[in-house]
Amino acid sequence: MSDRERGILADVVTAFGLGELSTVEPVTTGTMNRNWRVSTPAGVYAVKQLLDVGADQARRHHAATSALAAKGFPVPGPAALADGDTLLEHPAGLFAVSAWAAGVHRAGSELDLARCEALGRVLGDVHVLLASVLPAAPPLVLADTKDPGVVCEAIDRYVALIDGRRSRGEGDDFDERARGLLLTRRASIEAQVCRRPDDAARVGPAGWIHGDFQQYNVLWDGGRVSAVLDWDRMRVGVLPSEVVRAAVYIFSHADGHCVDLDRVAAFVRGYRAVEPVDAVAFADAVHRWWWNQLCALWQLSRHYELGDLRCDRFFFSESALLSWWEHHADDVRDAFAS
Repeated sequence: MSDRERGILADVVTAFGLGELSTVEPVTTGTMNRNWRVSTPAGVYAVKQLLDVGADQARRHHAATSALAAKGFPVPGPAALADGDTLLEHPAGLFAVSAWAAGVHRAGSELDLARCEALGRVLGDVHVLLASVLPAAPPLVLADTKDPGVVCEAIDRYVALIDGRRSRGEGDDFDERARGLLLTRRASIEAQVCRRPDDAARVGPAGWIHGDFQQYNVLWDGGRVSAVLDWDRMRVGVLPSEVVRAAVYIFSHADGHCVDLDRVAAFVRGYRAVEPVDAVAFADAVHRWWWNQLCALWQLSRHYELGDLRCDRFFFSESALLSWWEHHADDVRDAFAS
């Protein structure tokens, strides 16, 4: 760690009235923000530099998590500055602080079926409690359905970019692997364009969602969830869509070659015990997730346009998952409808 970075973190903990910075340990599991575990004479804290949301949005999220913590939900509430603000606007960026949450991340494969069901209940609690502390959300929202024409044009641009790099002798292994998968993806979109979900439909049930409920944002202490972290993407969305996204991410094999559908079914069973969303809504959410994943190129945008390589692996694992999904679509639907 550079002296400059340590100096910035010292400024942050001082601003929050936590005393002199003692120790600093970078947290490496996040991909969108920067996080550190720090200690001061006052205790151990998590410091986050927000890179993915603006100040106003961050403050709204802090207000919501404070309200959830007051209701007893396992979420570390934000620390406050002397004026009551929960966000420090430092020359180096936006910073927030919370108490360090005890616990460990657990992969979906480490959870037995009872814990999978318990985790589903936690997500159900998230949806129910957010609805109780935030303004009323509409019951239906306009579906987010990727346009295949726009996606195919983007694929063509990336292929042309890669070809240009190759002709200049700048191509690398990522380019070669990505190019082949892009061509496969384009052919699959064209072959299945008739299965594109209705892009003019309003779908639901809608409500406030966490926005990124997955294994790296959940901490376990023994057999219970001790904290749900990283609420930066909290927004109004389709409730079963968040369940589908969470279940696929948590219970997919690391290289994307399959999803553990028994664990998915237990997770959904736990969720529906708290929030009884019907099977029809889940079937629609599963189909929409598949289509939007087929059309997702965000990892390439980060790689080629932002020079951010941290999400490269997700393009390959999600491409593998799409290949598996084509042969198991009925089984996936059944797991969410059980």
